[in-house]
Amino acid sequence: MFVIDPNYFINPFEFAASGKEITVLENSIVSKKNKKNVKSSAQLNMRGVYLHVLGDALGSVIVIISALIIKYASGKWTLYVDPVMSILMVMLILKTSIPLLRESALILLQTVPTHIKIKEVQDRLLEQVDGVLSVHEFHVWQLAGDKIIGIVS
Repeated sequence: MFVIDPNYFINPFEFAASGKEITVLENSIVSKKNKKNVKSSAQLNMRGVYLHVLGDALGSVIVIISALIIKYASGKWTLYVDPVMSILMVMLILKTSIPLLRESALILLQTVPTHIKIKEVQDRLLEQVDGVLSVHEFHVWQLAGDKIIGIVS
């Protein structure tokens, strides 16, 4: 089993092998353009809180705008202002919260992080760890926002 340290962007490539456990600290398995995409679970929580507060504020503003339009405008079309504004608010909230939901679902489903180059990690295991002749099974998944776990057999 190995753990990729969240600070692997800074640390040079190193291996420490002891028995069946291998700790991999490496900076070249992450593509340079995706370095900023690694998010911790605390950042996901704060994004969720921010979106919740923003949704509440948006709801209040939309209620005030709808009330002003209904009170001061005339015509039968004013009956549709509140439902249309509510649907608009729901669409805006969904547009901002679906990426957060997708990202947290990928962590919960323990998928392979998109910024990890699995083939490069396998190649480096074979090249640089003494005693590793082949890799039969290689699994990498994201345990939390910045905690990446892997198993080699």
